[in-house]
Amino acid sequence: MMADGQIDVVEAYECRSVMHSSKFSKQANNMPIKYAQATAVIVEFDSRHGIGPTSFEREIISTAKGPAEVFNGKYDASSELYKSAVEGDADAQYELGVSYQQGIGCAKDCNEAFKWFSKSASQNYAKGLSALGRCYYLGRGVARDKAKGTELLKKSAERGDPGARLILLEIS
Repeated sequence: MMADGQIDVVEAYECRSVMHSSKFSKQANNMPIKYAQATAVIVEFDSRHGIGPTSFEREIISTAKGPAEVFNGKYDASSELYKSAVEGDADAQYELGVSYQQGIGCAKDCNEAFKWFSKSASQNYAKGLSALGRCYYLGRGVARDKAKGTELLKKSAERGDPGARLILLEIS
């Protein structure tokens, strides 16, 4: 925690990671202001490194809603997010992968998350590469392959993803 009560980027990533974990997913929705604050810190940090916010991040910040409120019921074939993902939008594919991985607004399904992260990463989208790297590194939706996971995380970091950089620091 910084002196003025604001959280730094490492704390922000930790906050969102903990709140997204299956054990604490309800915590994110019970603490929407804290979650929005963490998201805002991450978006500001990403923007300094040339990465724009996702539509999910923009909505979280602007509404101060928890992630389940933002995503609730948005994963059927008529949803804009789903349509955009199917049409090849790398950001939407990444966001849809996150939703399936975390079970936010849909049933948790690591195989489906892996599918959408793969589509996003195939377009060299930094956040998609990072998410796919984590899938391989941890064996989520795919056989565990730390070498391939690390390789994808490095590609993501080269494209400016600060989350991938932090993960690489942790695993090296």
